[in-house]
Amino acid sequence: MTKKIKPYAENLLAFALIAWLGLSNFDESYNFIDMKIFYITIIGIMYGNRQSITASALSIGLLLYQNLLDGRELISLLYDTDFFFQSAVYLFIGLFVGYAIERKNGVIVSQVHKIEEISDKYEFLNGVYTEVREVKDELQQRIQNSGDSFGKIYSVTKELDSLEPEEIFNSTVSVVESIMGTNAVSIYTVNNYRNYLRLVAHSIGGETGLTKSIKVEDFDYLKKMFAEGSMHINKELKGGVPLMSAPVQNGGETVAVICIDGVQFEKFSLYHQNLFKVTVELVSSALSRAFSYVEATESNRYVEGTSILQKEVFASILESKKLAKEKHRINYILLSCQGKVESNLDKISAISKLLRETDYIGIGQDDDVWILLSNTAPSDAENVFKRFAEKNIALTLLEEEVVYG
Repeated sequence: MTKKIKPYAENLLAFALIAWLGLSNFDESYNFIDMKIFYITIIGIMYGNRQSITASALSIGLLLYQNLLDGRELISLLYDTDFFFQSAVYLFIGLFVGYAIERKNGVIVSQVHKIEEISDKYEFLNGVYTEVREVKDELQQRIQNSGDSFGKIYSVTKELDSLEPEEIFNSTVSVVESIMGTNAVSIYTVNNYRNYLRLVAHSIGGETGLTKSIKVEDFDYLKKMFAEGSMHINKELKGGVPLMSAPVQNGGETVAVICIDGVQFEKFSLYHQNLFKVTVELVSSALSRAFSYVEATESNRYVEGTSILQKEVFASILESKKLAKEKHRINYILLSCQGKVESNLDKISAISKLLRETDYIGIGQDDDVWILLSNTAPSDAENVFKRFAEKNIALTLLEEEVVYG
């Protein structure tokens, strides 16, 4: 309503100013200037045809009033050609200026509409182009994966071709990162009581946001995974739950869980879910072979009658831990019991009870008993010593230079 009234209000205000100038002594000094023509032109330029015609009518009315004030009679003005000519000039200027401005405004509005239509078409085409590009990239990736499927299968199976579970876990991180296109992979092993998950491997730099130990009872998706052996997709994007997680099974039981985060939205699709599932099944197959080998060679892996790894086996696991630290920054610490196996059986038995499923005890290079604590930073050594000290067990922290020197 204000926008409709404003042009009329400003028109009347301008007319009042022109009327005051025309009826005052000011106008007599500038008789050669017709202020009404300027008034009609300015109003027409500002507001177009309707206000310019209104300004013309008001100017003709003011001209009539000025002639009546000068003593002219209304009837005589009807025969006055000068009066009619001047009125016609006002009306012509009002119509001409109004028409020109309306035409100009019409052209501008038309161009604005065309620009809006073109912008809408551009946005639509750009959206179509983006979608087509995404589909093209995904299809290209699938074609490349399909066309190079033998090479990919060979490279994956080659990386997982090991009979040592620790080496398979470390290789799995690289395999999943490569196939799923993410740098947030974590692998947890299941403890003997199947109530806790222990972090055994993860992507480089991803350790800060990971929990080293997870209680199965605290997460519904883990309980369902253990019960059904099915993969879990975090479609609700719940906090503290990985985007995708799948169980690694051996003999029908879940022995580990592979989790991934940081997946791009475009890769959060059924195709990539199936791809993840197939990858985990390959890992399960490799681990089953490794566990079967470990069971078959158990008598050769351990010192007879103990849970102490033989020197060669322990060295192999230690080398795997070193590689994992170099590739993925997975920490570990190495402790020495300082003594031979035969003279420390009771002490070794007590130590074994304090170790996790991911820790190892074996014979080191100096034939002393060494303890390898997985996923443990050197800064945690003090807490470890306190835990063993409570059982009156004294241990020594070994430096890497000594181990590998």
